[in-house]
Amino acid sequence: EKKDKWIVISTEALKQCQGVKKVEIDEPTNLKEINYEEYDIVFLPYEGANGSKITDYDNLDKLKKILYLIGPEGGFDDSEVEFLQKKGVKVISLGKRILRAETAAIVAGGVILNEIW
Repeated sequence: EKKDKWIVISTEALKQCQGVKKVEIDEPTNLKEINYEEYDIVFLPYEGANGSKITDYDNLDKLKKILYLIGPEGGFDDSEVEFLQKKGVKVISLGKRILRAETAAIVAGGVILNEIW
């Protein structure tokens, strides 16, 4: 199962870099089933973002629960992005390149960890 593989990779990376904050990896989920209010902030890395970056947000180190959403191969469609924005999700850019889902997850996680440590 993919989730089990992702958890093993995440755990090994945590040990390798002597990390102290475990990353939780959830099953692929329908966007309408997520309780967005459960999180202090939610990010959506999106190739159509207006240039906002994770680093534009202050005090991430003070937040307890940060969620970032990674879409399927092919990305999110416009109606999904609009739905997420109405839920208060922060649409951000990871740069000019369109990344594979696995790469986007690692890049977004790395940028967030860099901001909170």
